[in-house]
Amino acid sequence: MKKIVFCLQTMTLGGVEKELITVLKKIYTQFDITLFLLHLEDEEILKEIPKDVKINILGIDKAYYYGNTFELVKQRIKKRKIIEAGTIAFKRCLKIGTTGSNTNIDNLPTLDGNFDVAICYHIHSPLMLKYTAQKIKADKKVAWIHNDFYASKYPIQRLKKLVEVYDEFVAVSKKVEGEFRELCPWYQGKISTAYNYLDADEIIELSKATNIESVFLQQREVKILTVGRFSEQKGIDLAIIVCSMLRKENLKFHWFLIGYGELESIYRKLIDEYDVKDCFTILGKKTNPYPYIRNCDIYVQPSRHEAYPLVIMEAKILHRPIVCTDFDGADEQIDNNVNGIIVPLNDTKALFKEIAKLICTPESRKILSKELEKWCAEDELQEIVKHFE
Repeated sequence: MKKIVFCLQTMTLGGVEKELITVLKKIYTQFDITLFLLHLEDEEILKEIPKDVKINILGIDKAYYYGNTFELVKQRIKKRKIIEAGTIAFKRCLKIGTTGSNTNIDNLPTLDGNFDVAICYHIHSPLMLKYTAQKIKADKKVAWIHNDFYASKYPIQRLKKLVEVYDEFVAVSKKVEGEFRELCPWYQGKISTAYNYLDADEIIELSKATNIESVFLQQREVKILTVGRFSEQKGIDLAIIVCSMLRKENLKFHWFLIGYGELESIYRKLIDEYDVKDCFTILGKKTNPYPYIRNCDIYVQPSRHEAYPLVIMEAKILHRPIVCTDFDGADEQIDNNVNGIIVPLNDTKALFKEIAKLICTPESRKILSKELEKWCAEDELQEIVKHFE
């Protein structure tokens, strides 16, 4: 039985982690699998991982090993590692690598054992990319690409010394694969696409749960829903702006937000600033968002950049009318104006126009939902599993 190690910086309730758990449940009987984490943020999520999967957590100090340049330098100075602090600052100023890739990991232990395959499951985590390249013994090393490069401004070309260690690269959308080919043409023969996998039957079953917050369940106006981390990437601030535009038109709706993150206090101030407290509600962290997706009238994803967000697939499985921005991979998930609507990135006017149209015309929402009912998730998902294996 082949020994495979999946390497991630941490485990949270994000799309990357959720997708990995689904894949592990599908393939764990076929391989000897280890899940390796640099640290753990959410112990609850480990309960979702199959018991036969070995879990190895290094438990590093987050503040010391990754963060912005200022924090990393501050932590080195605290420990009187002045030369290392200067090196990080110098390399960052000259744009040599990233803060994570410039971090010295000599003092971190090597992962015990030799593996057939070591997978850095998120190439956009430079510290994990570095650890997998330098501290794990494996016959083959694979890097998974879960985000874009241009919009996120991830400096992949600066990480060539780390990236060249890997034997293969897997992108989660054709658009992201194309960006990698353009930026790193020397790896042309090593890159392929494997779309994110979800268990459609499990999502449908979980969506039937009845423990939904009353503020959502009892809302009689058109329910708009967005699910995502509270970060600049997800465009939650754009959602709040669009909400205020809809409110000024006296449209009958209520926008709900599921998620959590470091920008929550900023978003709450924006809600006050745009005077939308009566029609924009933060529901917070939900381990099972599917009943909310199933019972919303419109699902909106206003992200500034993505690769192949799982929540779009989840909304498709539950046949919800979808409006999303034109992030990488959007047109691989949505047939524009057929089974969903795609608008330009950062365009609040376009978002407003399309959402307003769906609020005012229930028939348009029904047409989008009917088109999604024709789409067979299981056929697509089985192909993904075959490719993954």
